[in-house]
Amino acid sequence: FLDNGIAEGYLNGKKREGEGKWSISKEGEIHLTEPKGNITVLRVNKDGSITGIARISNDGKRKDHLKEQQITFKKIK
Repeated sequence: FLDNGIAEGYLNGKKREGEGKWSISKEGEIHLTEPKGNITVLRVNKDGSITGIARISNDGKRKDHLKEQQITFKKIK
């Protein structure tokens, strides 16, 4: 997540194609808009990590992830 609202993705140290845009919702969630228009909803945890908790499709419908489907990301740099 860059300061200018752009999100870059990396896999195994290599930059992935396409950039997303991120913003903070009024509920305090991170909304990551992907190049294809879907939105990934992330929660900031107390330890500073973030967890993917839902997805909003192009038609605006939100689908929350089951606890078992949630992925947590931790800052490494």
